[in-house]
Amino acid sequence: MKQWNRPKQNDLESIYRLNSTVRSLRSVHEWPKTNQESYSTINPISTILREPIALFQKVNDEYIRELCQYFLFAFTLSVYHHAELFTNYPLYANIDDDGDFFIEWIFDNFRIGIQFQRNPQKTSWFIVSKKEILSRGNLEKSDIFHVTNKLIDYALINL
Repeated sequence: MKQWNRPKQNDLESIYRLNSTVRSLRSVHEWPKTNQESYSTINPISTILREPIALFQKVNDEYIRELCQYFLFAFTLSVYHHAELFTNYPLYANIDDDGDFFIEWIFDNFRIGIQFQRNPQKTSWFIVSKKEILSRGNLEKSDIFHVTNKLIDYALINL
């Protein structure tokens, strides 16, 4: 009979801690350089999320802010145990003139991107190689955790 390992702490405490991490990351871009470097070695997620967290503060549209928050939380939960593998691949972010928010994760042979737009039908995700679109789809608020897990799984398999 296989023994299941019990979690070291209950799931709610774990989620609360990760949520606190996301909140504390919001001000990472304002820290002095020495603190950023030491914090990055302790928490590699801060290295990966530095740019999206910094730009997230400038998003004015409530719908886009809510989607971004869900994504950043889902990303933090999903990448938490694999963060050391991704420290050389930070997420890049951009806000266009219309206020739409874009996140791109650039690897050696592929890119993963998410476009948060005011029009819910245009909010989408994609995976592209240097030659072709590998996969893409619309992103509903209710699917953010599922899609984020799939994107991170793809990155882990193809790293």
